[in-house]
Amino acid sequence: MELVFAMDEAPSIGEEIDVLGMKLVRIPDLPQVDCKQDIHFTSSSLPRWDKNAARHDADGKPQFESQKAVREYVAKSEGSWVYD
Repeated sequence: MELVFAMDEAPSIGEEIDVLGMKLVRIPDLPQVDCKQDIHFTSSSLPRWDKNAARHDADGKPQFESQKAVREYVAKSEGSWVYD
C-alpha cells in the first residue's frame, strides 16, 4: 500500500502508523538512476600494459568496470606480474 503525505505531515522513516486497522511502516523510496556504461576504475598500482587487463588508459594503466573485473584480473595474473 502506498500513501502520499505532505513532507511536514509525513511520519519519520521507520515509524509505524495505523491506517484502517493496519499497521504500516514508512520506508525510504530511493530514486533509480541510470548508470553510465563508460564508468571505470583506473589502477595506478597495477603494472602497465598487462595482457590480462581487458582495457587500458592512454598511459597503459589497467581499467576495470567492476570489482568482479578486478578479481578476475587478479586471478588470471596471479604470480605473473612484472612491475614497471
